[in-house]
Amino acid sequence: MKRTRRRCDREFKISVVAELESGKPLAQIAREHCIHPSLPSRWREVLAENPGKSVQRKR
Repeated sequence: MKRTRRRCDREFKISVVAELESGKPLAQIAREHCIHPSLPSRWREVLAENPGKSVQRKR
């Protein structure tokens, strides 16, 4: 069975980044939110570069 691609909205991404910055382990965050462990770090980098811009992948 094929997995469907899940889209995360900006508020969700910001809340996950906030958890990461509070010191919570990356693996635990990924497990709790059912996301790939690389996503929170990537979202944190994008938000740090341009906080006003939407956190979306490039196509």
